Amino acid sequence: MSPHELYPPDKGWRAWICVVGGFFGTMSTFGFVNVMGVFEQYYKETLLTDYSTSQISWISSIQTFIMTFGGLVIGPVYDVIGPKRLIIPGAIIMVVGVMMTSLCTEYWQLILAQSLCTSLGATLVFNPALSAVSGWFIRKRAAAVGITTAGASTGGVILPILFRKVEARSGFGWAVRSMGFFVLGLSAVTCIAVSTRVKSPGRRHVSLVRTYIDPFKSAAFSLTSAAAFCVMLGAYVPVNYLSSFGQANGFSPALASYLSSILNGASTFGRIVPGIVADKFGKYNTFVAASLCAGILAAAFWIPITTHPQIIAFAVVYGFVSGAALTVWQAAIGEISPMREIGARLGMVNAISAFATLIGTPIAGAIQAEDGGRYWGMALFTAMNMIGASIFASFARLIITDFAIWAKK
Repeated sequence: MSPHELYPPDKGWRAWICVVGGFFGTMSTFGFVNVMGVFEQYYKETLLTDYSTSQISWISSIQTFIMTFGGLVIGPVYDVIGPKRLIIPGAIIMVVGVMMTSLCTEYWQLILAQSLCTSLGATLVFNPALSAVSGWFIRKRAAAVGITTAGASTGGVILPILFRKVEARSGFGWAVRSMGFFVLGLSAVTCIAVSTRVKSPGRRHVSLVRTYIDPFKSAAFSLTSAAAFCVMLGAYVPVNYLSSFGQANGFSPALASYLSSILNGASTFGRIVPGIVADKFGKYNTFVAASLCAGILAAAFWIPITTHPQIIAFAVVYGFVSGAALTVWQAAIGEISPMREIGARLGMVNAISAFATLIGTPIAGAIQAEDGGRYWGMALFTAMNMIGASIFASFARLIITDFAIWAKK
């Protein structure tokens, strides 16, 4: 081991306890974001009836943007001070934001509480947790990251059901507050369980050029970053709009809201199983295949489907392959990054991808509005971005393997 390493990689109960903490961390952060399909449907029908679909979608877009863009600063800070001094205050801020959301009645209040406060806390939880898990593993990194990010999909299954059940009985305020108590419990586990495999070096000079510019001198890193941007631009569109799509095709409001849980349930397996496959057959190989499949599904199946069984089947299959695409690129970045720079590089790519999450769903909503409420343009937008991600990742893979076609990479 190097002088900075405390424990060997891929071994020991501390590594897997960190995965558990990361799983709960992503469940409380991105799990809350994955509920936005249900929130948007509720806002459109009750609180924000005078606002367009595109305007309402800015609530979730800003929320996701801040969560991911925060990695630009938090990644390098994590590399210096470790995870706990970031996660603990982040958990407190996040829970306060959720509780304040329960009191909101106006659009600007939702922007302040849900989009800003909640996401500022969440970025301090999510980015260090993911970086810590990546640092504990080398050979099993894709599987570990897959299990960690599966928390987002698991939260996307549990939290919408919790919201619907409590909202029907006690109203919007207590529905959101119940989610806040749930997030509080998850965050407490994350604060305790997440740790680092290497010593935090403490204060040191941070070179902006070495941290933020030098990585892009690598063509493989730049292409992988472009692939991640495309995935984040397109993958969340069905997550946000599938419930309204189902309702437009004859689903009852209650049944349509369950499409979000179905998609996220499939995405849970899509994050874990392909992660295990990626460790065996190559992270880039898996990333390319998952992104390509998601793009084909959006173009060939989302556009023509209209019946209940078809829409439910699409939610299951798309949830699985998009979950893989959203997960494996993070393990791929870890594979081409030095150990002491994993936090900074993951944070930097997340920050770049944040702009995709900021504009992706509003662009899709604007496309739908221009097309008279139809969904084919939105589906094509998703397909083009997911296929574009597979193309960028393919070129990165070829560079890394010196153009070896059948390499395990």
